[in-house]
Amino acid sequence: MGLFMAGRLGGSWIMTRIKAERVLQHCAMLATLSMAILLTGAGTLGIVAFFVCYLCESIMFPTIFAIALRGAGEHIKQASSYLIMSIVGGAIAPVLMGLIADMTNMSNSFIVPLLCFACITVYAKKTRQVYNAKK
Repeated sequence: MGLFMAGRLGGSWIMTRIKAERVLQHCAMLATLSMAILLTGAGTLGIVAFFVCYLCESIMFPTIFAIALRGAGEHIKQASSYLIMSIVGGAIAPVLMGLIADMTNMSNSFIVPLLCFACITVYAKKTRQVYNAKK
C-alpha cells in the first residue's frame, strides 16, 4: 500500500511536468512488463515486478478518468457515470484470475492483468496521438 500511495503522489507530481497521456502510457507499459515477468515465474524478480506494478497502477484510474472526460462538455455527468459503471472489470478480473489459477497455477493467472494493462497502453497511445494531432 505504501508503493501505491507513493505512486499516486509521485505520479501527480510528475503530471505537473509531463502530459497525463504520456505518464499513463509509460506506467501501463511498465505494468505490462511487470506482469510479463510474473508470468515467467522469475522468483525474487517476480516479487519485485509485482510491487513495481502497484507503483505503476496507482496513477492509472484517476488519469484514465480525467483523460476520458476531457472534452465531454455538457455530457460530463453522463460520461462520468458510464466510466464508473465500467469499473465492473475490477469484479470480473479477479474471478478470471481465480479460474485460471485453479486450472493451472497462480503465475499463469497474471495473464489477465497483463491483457488489461496492454489495453490501457493502447488507449494511452491512441489518446496521445489524438491530442498531438489537434495541435
